[in-house]
Amino acid sequence: MAFYADRVVEDASEETPSRYFVTVAAPHGDALRELGQRGLDLFVPTAVATADAATIDGHLDFDAIRSLADDGYTVTVHGVLEPVPLEIAESLTSWAADQGIEMPGVEEFDR
Repeated sequence: MAFYADRVVEDASEETPSRYFVTVAAPHGDALRELGQRGLDLFVPTAVATADAATIDGHLDFDAIRSLADDGYTVTVHGVLEPVPLEIAESLTSWAADQGIEMPGVEEFDR
């Protein structure tokens, strides 16, 4: 099962992403503070608490989302957190040679 802002998908296959961008809603600030003891990947600067509600954003996996929902929190899934592919940087020695820079001894760090 996968949760999205606009639907619930019953068949969460192996292709289901591992983490989701979410907003967690709690009935009050104390419940929001309790989330801090769970070791979740939450963004403290996004926490907002009023007299009758509190929210915080984070990146959570499916098990954390389900656990929070089971404990009475409302979890809204906004999107998928996918790793961004990074370009492989050339080695420092290759770059230095292309620039005409001599860097003796750098080879031991360039691995």
